[in-house]
Amino acid sequence: MITPKLIIHGGAGKLEGTVHKVEAMQSALLEIVAKSYKVLNSQDARSAVVYAVKCLEDNPLFNAGTGSKLQYDGKIRMSAGIMDSQSNKFTGVINIQDIKNPIEVANCLIHKRNTVIEGKHATHFARDNGFLNYNPITKERYLEFENKCVGETGTVGAVAIDRNSQLAAATSTGGIGGTHSRPMSAITRPRSALTRPPGRHLGHTGNLEYNKLKVFLIS
Repeated sequence: MITPKLIIHGGAGKLEGTVHKVEAMQSALLEIVAKSYKVLNSQDARSAVVYAVKCLEDNPLFNAGTGSKLQYDGKIRMSAGIMDSQSNKFTGVINIQDIKNPIEVANCLIHKRNTVIEGKHATHFARDNGFLNYNPITKERYLEFENKCVGETGTVGAVAIDRNSQLAAATSTGGIGGTHSRPMSAITRPRSALTRPPGRHLGHTGNLEYNKLKVFLIS
């Protein structure tokens, strides 16, 4: 057995907002990684990354789940994806709407024949599986939309290895604010958002030229 390890990040790119907001994000990340590491120790890598990303989605500071950025029409469309070495599967939802935690919907797809679903089909799948209607728009994000403040940060994520050497990576995003929705999100293309060379998982955000990932490692 090995020592479990966990990495989470809250997005890449130029940070928007004040120094106080940045400090709040850093504090939130520290709290989330600590709680998620307890899950990693008691369960497995997939459970830990799903839990970590769910916590990030629930925090309106980050561009995922509650607090996702609004697109051109004032609506939020979110995407999330997961890979793990035990199942050797990729599951994901693209442009899902009116859901609190897209990562949990993506996780439900692991035993389904179609492991990636998009748009209204993803939303209908969520409803059929007990996920309630939820409005993820926050006052701050709506004001950004009204003021045409797009921003550059996005895509939260987590990568973990558990004591049994099983790897997992998960990511979630509200996308780039003010843009038109696209039929395929970068987060749900395994080669661009969740890279898996043999025996390795890597989660990253859309533009790799950004090197300002807010990353925390527990080992």
